Amino acid sequence: MLAPMSSRLPAGIAVAGQLAFIAAWAVAGAAEPGYSTARQTVSELFAGTAAHPWVMRAGLLALVPSYLAAAVLARRLLAPRGAATFVLLALAAPLVVAVLVNPLDCMTNGSAACADGPDSHYAAAVALQLTLVATPFTAAWALRGRCWCGPALALGALGVLGIAWFSVAGDATHGIAQRAMFGTVTAWIVFLAWIGSRP
Repeated sequence: MLAPMSSRLPAGIAVAGQLAFIAAWAVAGAAEPGYSTARQTVSELFAGTAAHPWVMRAGLLALVPSYLAAAVLARRLLAPRGAATFVLLALAAPLVVAVLVNPLDCMTNGSAACADGPDSHYAAAVALQLTLVATPFTAAWALRGRCWCGPALALGALGVLGIAWFSVAGDATHGIAQRAMFGTVTAWIVFLAWIGSRP
């Protein structure tokens, strides 16, 4: 287990980045004219026609150190069997950048006229979510025989359910489903930070 002092910094960075991301889509969504949190996705908040795209871009950038810090925690906490979790969490950081540099052209504002975006955006977004949802399962394998294995598996299962809901959600709840999906990842990162910083 990590020593308390050596773990607090990466744990704090991991959690702070997640909170910054949530704050960014909450603030940007509230400031966007005609934007529907229930129907529209977070990606639209930094699309080419968004009113304040820099807010969401800043929130996404905050995820980069968050995932790198979580990778550091996983590397130390799960040693010697945590290599897979470390690699996946570290990989999430450049995938966030790939999402960020491939924004949607415009916002849908509830219309199908601009529903499509660049394939690179969707490919990076899907790869990012699948990578992150895999990490609780690899961590559970590394934690097998320890008390944190069960909670890790439960959070992984919630992540899978989140992806499933987002995949089948109708137009009226698409945005809510996406935020619930993101919430499962945030819960996992916070949990990892918590157990990684325990004495």
